[in-house]
Amino acid sequence: MHTVMVTDVLDGNTLAVWPPWDLSGQKGNLVSIHGLAAPPLNHDLGDLARRKLMFLVIGTPVQIMSIQGLTDNTLLCDVFYSGRTVIDHLPEYAARPAPARENPDTVPSALVLNLGE
Repeated sequence: MHTVMVTDVLDGNTLAVWPPWDLSGQKGNLVSIHGLAAPPLNHDLGDLARRKLMFLVIGTPVQIMSIQGLTDNTLLCDVFYSGRTVIDHLPEYAARPAPARENPDTVPSALVLNLGE
């Protein structure tokens, strides 16, 4: 589990964080919350979803873990705030129940996350 600071909320699913992450040589600062399916910004309720997420996590530390992959320079992973998943805080945007995992700290060896300074 890695702790990062949320510096911006781009939409109801995507965070900008500091320090930037480094995943197998690819670097960035965008994190997409796995399992969260908020409406896109071009949807009537998209800005409401962004604001709900922003009020929850902007300027606060969050924990990222269980990396699912990388798409469009955005790290897809589970995000925790105050000891609970962001999905627990915003259940109205849950894509579906999260699958049970035997050990959520286990990350495939090919996906090693390094946080810069």
